Amino acid sequence: MLWIFRRNATQQQLDDQNYLLQTFLESPALCQDYPAMQYLIIVSHLVPTSTAVVERVFSLMTSVCSPLRTSLKQETLENLMRIVNSGQDQLTDAKLDTALAVFRNKKDRMVDF
Repeated sequence: MLWIFRRNATQQQLDDQNYLLQTFLESPALCQDYPAMQYLIIVSHLVPTSTAVVERVFSLMTSVCSPLRTSLKQETLENLMRIVNSGQDQLTDAKLDTALAVFRNKKDRMVDF
């Protein structure tokens, strides 16, 4: 199958990471003949080339999940990380009031809001 690309492509195109994906997406015949190859090419574009994003997420998780918050459920931890990650620029007073109303009405609380 590689001969298809070598016959029609220059070396610069073969070095381009997006060339294979574009070629597969533009050619329905290749998609039908090589569905597994198309899947592998698409999945390969999902693999990050750097671990910086993962390191940032772990750092954020460490700051949210302090020693006093070690028994958080997964969903709660994810929600807290989203809130912290969004920052104060995106968290307006109206959004905060809405979030507090949902939290208040979810179940009886011992704290008055």
